[in-house]
Amino acid sequence: MRLSIRRARARCVAMLGLAVPLTTLCAVAQAASPAPPPTRIVSINLCADQILLELVDAERIAAVSHLAADPTVSAVANQARGLTLTRGDGEDVLRYGPDLVLASAFTPRARVDHLRRLGMKVILVPHARDIEGIRSAIRVVADAVQARARGDHLIARFDATLARARKIATRSGRAAAGSKPRAILYSVNALAAGSYGLTHTAMTIAGLTNAAPSLGRGPGGRLPLERLLQANPDVILLSHAVDAYGAIAVAANLRHPAFRWLMRTRPTFVLRQAVTLCGTPKLADAIAALADKVARRRAGQSEQPAPPLQPLQWAR
Repeated sequence: MRLSIRRARARCVAMLGLAVPLTTLCAVAQAASPAPPPTRIVSINLCADQILLELVDAERIAAVSHLAADPTVSAVANQARGLTLTRGDGEDVLRYGPDLVLASAFTPRARVDHLRRLGMKVILVPHARDIEGIRSAIRVVADAVQARARGDHLIARFDATLARARKIATRSGRAAAGSKPRAILYSVNALAAGSYGLTHTAMTIAGLTNAAPSLGRGPGGRLPLERLLQANPDVILLSHAVDAYGAIAVAANLRHPAFRWLMRTRPTFVLRQAVTLCGTPKLADAIAALADKVARRRAGQSEQPAPPLQPLQWAR
């Protein structure tokens, strides 16, 4: 009896198998097999560029955004040299024959839709606003380019570098036995970093207190030079070298004699805009370097408040 039941079941399975169309069986087989890794990747977003270059070899990259090669905004400008650059419009991207396009939430929706209508696979990489956001962006790109192992390694290295920076800052604070130095990141057009974003995060981890948020910045985050001088910060941070901009109107505040005096009488460090503009692994390296500079400076000086501004020293 049992043998008959088994034979009946086998006959039913065979009959069902014959009833399944061949095209369906092929579709199931294709779905079960993983797609090959993309080998002609185009990135049209600066932040995606920088993560992509950390995860895949240049041979797999058909093009990156034109901003990737600009050292004022890109932390990977050297790595981008020699790569094809694109401005990201549909026709230009199409000519590279990409099998993957990396964009972001800031990429115009019409452009993303246009690329998809042209048959391209487009992945939107989230814009990182904090440390966890950086990890998430790395995972998204790593999955898209099928380099999850390298992505995991990149995140592990990123976390290890941040842990080292925190350790340096903690050790420095204990040795100095004082409060964290009050710092202001001051940039062109009198812009000062507020209490949000990657710049504030970098300052905090490096062992600094961001003094700007308590000063009542004006529209767009502007801090008049007079308010900066009154704040009497312990540390000055710059997002660019003072002479990086040719237009005097743009960087007039940074070239004012009073600000020059402030730079001479305060520890002044550069936290490049290129590493804080996008949430990438490069940020951890910059934080660790800043933490080390702050710690060395604190170890070499007493915990006296910063000297007040002496007008006659700069009004000549």
